[in-house]
Amino acid sequence: MKIIYETPEGGVAVVSPTSGIPVANLVSEVVPYGAAWDMVEDSVIPTDRTFRNAWEKSGSTIVEDLVKAKVIAADNLRNCAIRVIDSYDIRNDLGEATAYNKATIVTAYQDCLADITGYTTVAEVKTCLNMFKTTYEN
Repeated sequence: MKIIYETPEGGVAVVSPTSGIPVANLVSEVVPYGAAWDMVEDSVIPTDRTFRNAWEKSGSTIVEDLVKAKVIAADNLRNCAIRVIDSYDIRNDLGEATAYNKATIVTAYQDCLADITGYTTVAEVKTCLNMFKTTYEN
């Protein structure tokens, strides 16, 4: 069992009670005054933390906000593309063979970024990001 509550910043806090501490005592210590909280099964907590900062409390469940997920995905995509291009540059400078050239990586980044912007579900955004990472990261 976990305690979830909405943080003042709009995110979700997840608290794991420890044995021996009554839930009422724990809630009064960790949940901000006036914040709505719920005791939930562990299965309610998403196991994929890719978009952890996009989590929102919706009743006694956690959902991922699409707008926030897109911002996180675009940032992750950019950081991944930079790492991949840096790796390409180093390998190229060393005369090593690479599977993709820089122009291909840049085009794939731009296409993925455009796709992320247009998607209407968090699952689509996550799939696009994961496909880019799987294809280009070594």
